[in-house]
Amino acid sequence: MSVVFDTLPGEAALRRACRAVGGDWFWQIGELAGGEGGVVAFHVDGIEVQIGYATHAGLLADVDDVLVAHNPDTTSHKLAEGIAKALPLAGAARLADLQARLAVFPEGLRRTMVAHGLATPMPWKAARQLIHRDAGLWCREIQVEACYRLLLVLAGLNRRYFTRFQVKRMARLAQRLALAPAHLAERIDGLLAAEPATAFAALHALEGEVIELVAREWPDLDLHAVQQRRAAFARP
Repeated sequence: MSVVFDTLPGEAALRRACRAVGGDWFWQIGELAGGEGGVVAFHVDGIEVQIGYATHAGLLADVDDVLVAHNPDTTSHKLAEGIAKALPLAGAARLADLQARLAVFPEGLRRTMVAHGLATPMPWKAARQLIHRDAGLWCREIQVEACYRLLLVLAGLNRRYFTRFQVKRMARLAQRLALAPAHLAERIDGLLAAEPATAFAALHALEGEVIELVAREWPDLDLHAVQQRRAAFARP
């Protein structure tokens, strides 16, 4: 649940409200006194309740960061996703306005997400060497980071808001990506459980399919550097 104010009431008032419903406040994130908002958690009858508090100005700034600034790598994408599927208890008109804005996914944001996901070099030459050097932890780190970047690319292609922050329900996410390699969630889970050589081979194949989708969508996009890096993995 989220509550949006013109001006935040401050921590003392929120603690009083928490006690009024029999709640036991036990943690918070963010600045509630004079800030733009935060998250509060408390227990009521043994049930954990989490409420996000924000100002209208702060909320609009976060939405603009995505829709206007086209920021491809921000937790504001999670906020955008949440707003898009939210149901109002109050302020229905304001929520409807935000949802109408978020329903139009900017083409500039789409391309920026794809470009950002492909910009960080995947160290394929190093990967080919690491599988022989007892570097399992390092290998897994590279694989996890690469999977996050591929998901960002696919989210952009499919006009889906995405952040790597607290990624959950992978199967559901993959099902919503019309432009994506087959069995995406299962393949990611499988490669992250495989031994290094098998995992890198699976990742290489998956990345290749994602790049092919990008090339089909934007034939004008220069993917030469990406393809060169990929070639280093197969090179003897």
